[in-house]
Amino acid sequence: MSLRHAHTSHAATSHPTRQSVITGFAAAVATFALSSARAFAPIAPEDESFMRIALDEARQADFPFGAIIVQDRSVIARGRNLGRTNGDPTAHGEMVALSDR
Repeated sequence: MSLRHAHTSHAATSHPTRQSVITGFAAAVATFALSSARAFAPIAPEDESFMRIALDEARQADFPFGAIIVQDRSVIARGRNLGRTNGDPTAHGEMVALSDR
């Protein structure tokens, strides 16, 4: 009685290399980034002024986080981190801005 080893292809059971995983991941990220970039509107001249308003909100916050909500090129709500002031750990700038509406 002889022992025989079945020959199996290592290609079918091998694991992907680290390089192939990184390359695949990078390709997926690049594809997502390119498709997402088309979904956003181009930067408008007033965007910088909106960022300055949000930064001003951040300067007045408990922690330096501020937010604004803009609709039709108008600021409709403002918010800043008020977690310490309100004793509310959910009082992030975005949440305060949403509740301001």
